[in-house]
Amino acid sequence: MCKIAVVILNYLNYEDTIECMNSLLNISEVWNYIEGVVIVDNCSTNESYNILSDMYMNMPKVKIVKTTQN
Repeated sequence: MCKIAVVILNYLNYEDTIECMNSLLNISEVWNYIEGVVIVDNCSTNESYNILSDMYMNMPKVKIVKTTQN
């Protein structure tokens, strides 16, 4: 069975990132093939990184990374 990884880029818009993650989570046929998800916060100046980290901290397949510059 093939496994895939997903990278989601976030910049100042955590709402769309959450919507994207919800789409992945709600389709079990897709989620079963996903090895991991990396959400990259591209140095957002709002609370995006903290909100996303809090939301997905208990999901072992999901990693949140924050860059130091855009």
